[in-house]
Amino acid sequence: MAAKPFFFFLSLLPLLVTASNPDSTPLLAFKATSDASNLLATWSSTSNPCNFAGASCTRNRVSRLVLEGLDLRGSFAALTGLTHLRVLSLKRNRLSGPIPDLSNLNSLKLLFLSYNDFSGEFPASLTSLFRLYRLDLAYNNLTGEIPETVNHLTHLLTLLLEANRFSGSISGINLPNLQEFNVSANRLYGEIPKSVSIFSESAFAENPGLCGAPVHSCKTVTNPTRPGSGGSIASAVMAAVVASSPTSLPSSSTSVN
Repeated sequence: MAAKPFFFFLSLLPLLVTASNPDSTPLLAFKATSDASNLLATWSSTSNPCNFAGASCTRNRVSRLVLEGLDLRGSFAALTGLTHLRVLSLKRNRLSGPIPDLSNLNSLKLLFLSYNDFSGEFPASLTSLFRLYRLDLAYNNLTGEIPETVNHLTHLLTLLLEANRFSGSISGINLPNLQEFNVSANRLYGEIPKSVSIFSESAFAENPGLCGAPVHSCKTVTNPTRPGSGGSIASAVMAAVVASSPTSLPSSSTSVN
């Protein structure tokens, strides 16, 4: 008779594990609002979120979430409840609207949001994520200026912002550890700062108002967004840069606790 209660307890274990893992709630909330094509059908309230497709855990908390090319839509605000995330990649979906406040994700090291339909300005909350190594916001519809507060991300190795609608100057950017950088196909103008002039001309292409090394001299360049300046905004093109991926972690010599 004692065996029956034991097997009953075993049958409850998946529910107990799920109930004890607070990451189930934000993940299932995200699925409910964004998975219009039901490609996350295996995500269930009776499953351990560490076993969800695309998720990986450290010490029973979701630390890595890679959901690329799944036709996900709307906002990913629910995922900001995953406070132990170190890697988040939502590339090549149909997510839209402003990028939500990410200040809760203070363990985040790799963030890939390219090839979506995000709008609004460069999210201020990003500049508080001091552990970030790689940031990819390319191929969206982000507007406004690239803020100088991006310099707070002192460990940043990758900054990819190409094919958006950013405008203004980048003269204040100073990120000495950058290994990948691209701001091509935006609406930027002014002199390229020495801190990023080491990158190839393709990293600055299709910003007619930018000048200085590695592009042309600043002598005759004007603000292309000013009426009557004669400048034009070209369409986005693919720029030649080294590809980043959620697996491209820095070497241990540059690790951040």
